[in-house]
Amino acid sequence: MLSLFFLAFSNPAHAKCEGYVRKAANAKGKVVIQNFQKAYACDPEVARANFFEFMKSANDLDTLQRFTIAAIELDPIFWDHAGKIPEKIPDYSMRDDLTKNLGAECGEYESLRKFMQASYITMGGNEFNRWDEAYTNCKHEAIDSWLVERVENPPKQQFSAKYNTLLDIIAKKKGGAALSHFEAAAIAAAESGPYKDIVRKITDTVAPNIGEQMTTENREALEKSLLNIAQKVDKTKAKDVAFQLAAAGSEEKAAQLLPTIYSELYNNGFVYGVAAVELAKCKSDQKEAVIHFAELEDTKIVWSVLETATETLKGSKPKLRKCESEGDWNIVLTSTPIQSNKDIKPWTLSLKEDYEKKGYKVKLQKEKKISIQ
Repeated sequence: MLSLFFLAFSNPAHAKCEGYVRKAANAKGKVVIQNFQKAYACDPEVARANFFEFMKSANDLDTLQRFTIAAIELDPIFWDHAGKIPEKIPDYSMRDDLTKNLGAECGEYESLRKFMQASYITMGGNEFNRWDEAYTNCKHEAIDSWLVERVENPPKQQFSAKYNTLLDIIAKKKGGAALSHFEAAAIAAAESGPYKDIVRKITDTVAPNIGEQMTTENREALEKSLLNIAQKVDKTKAKDVAFQLAAAGSEEKAAQLLPTIYSELYNNGFVYGVAAVELAKCKSDQKEAVIHFAELEDTKIVWSVLETATETLKGSKPKLRKCESEGDWNIVLTSTPIQSNKDIKPWTLSLKEDYEKKGYKVKLQKEKKISIQ
């Protein structure tokens, strides 16, 4: 039954206007929209105050779509209400269908395009996200150019839910062609904007379908954009780029950035401390550990030295063969390259202390130097 909460008007003029609300409650299709328009012509405030009552009567997809456009076209006083329509729809698939269909009509209605642009400012993050299909399905230069302008001029804050939605939209709309916009956005956001989110989401522009691999063309374009970003930001930000390249499977390109990221540690290569921890239970249930450690020199410059360290150190001669092994040896690396092999000793002593705190009797065993070249 129609709620009369907003219909408590005392004078005859209001009573006449509210009559259109009651008529809409028992109507269907275009009659609902006609009564909404008549209520607005009679008194805009009656139409505004009872907006969601009219919406309840527009309860099929086509009528709701026509009602939303009619409201947006009629007067900007309804834009805030129109923006909340998707959240009032319990059927999620109907929500998506509505915004998708509205987006497809953006070319026909200038007021709809203006509503979409204004909504980025007026809506909250979740509310704006519910409209993403509208922007994705809108095929109009005004929206396309507005989207690019917004993306390339990110907000001066490290996180924005609405801006993240814009990134998702432009990636979906333009695919690989959006790479240049992400590149410009990342450089603009490097100082105080959502730089990490931009770099993290840039791969979405060229992401393959499930079960497929990224094409060579797309990979090369992605690598080029990320490396361009790295050249124009400081080395801390370049580190984010390197991790993104590695996550995308481009470890060789990621490794190219290491001399920049760790410039103070680079000397025609890098030095790492690596170790394999042999654990066992020995006589009288004494827990013992042997830390097999070594210097690893990388003059080839690879993204990760873990594989080489693992293969080499696990070939070391066990020292606790007469004891009950606790399983595979743990491989440990210094978290970054180190200044020189002189830094290995304090690192291994720190490892030794960690295992002693766990109740182990610990010995250090130096192994041969490992080289990657």
